[in-house]
Amino acid sequence: MSKVLLFSGGFDSASLLVGPDRSSSDIKVALFVDYRQPSRDEERRCSRTAAETAGVEFVSMRTDLILGEMSDPVGDLGPRVIAARNLMLIAVGVNVAAARGCDTVVIGSTLSDDQDYPDCRRQFIDSADRLMSDTYGIRVSAPLLGASKMDIAREAREHGYIEDLLKQSWSCYTPVVQPSGMWSKECGQCNSCVARQEIVRGSFC
Repeated sequence: MSKVLLFSGGFDSASLLVGPDRSSSDIKVALFVDYRQPSRDEERRCSRTAAETAGVEFVSMRTDLILGEMSDPVGDLGPRVIAARNLMLIAVGVNVAAARGCDTVVIGSTLSDDQDYPDCRRQFIDSADRLMSDTYGIRVSAPLLGASKMDIAREAREHGYIEDLLKQSWSCYTPVVQPSGMWSKECGQCNSCVARQEIVRGSFC
């Protein structure tokens, strides 16, 4: 079995690559997709670093979406729903998997995503799996679908790689550009930043 990991550089997908005895032994390609999201530079940087650390090939591709809520003001709360984003990401992943001889595309959807993101729910993932498997012989897998972000953080803490996981991941939707122009920093207020802050508090208290 060989896999293409849809790798945003976020906490969830990074957990599939970072740490001892992770599934990276089966992951052939860590695929980052630039769809003009505001945090794409930070996400790409973290994705590349984590992939290289895990010894997995890193591939970056570009596509375009109508971002909608991703263009909300910096720091605004909200889930940033983008219609059919995961369907597009899965399609790109299947395309890369077919070209690279891989049989599975892995997406880091979690139980914590279920309420706000329709394309992270089990029904959606199962439907995408049936479609891609029946059509192209490539499975779609979401191994974290039954776990919350805190579950993932708890396992990472218990196995001693929570610091590496946080260091090699990026969570902010709308980063704040620094005056130096070098690196951006997290806004600290968007839903994803708030969730990360809860993870940090729960992991190190």
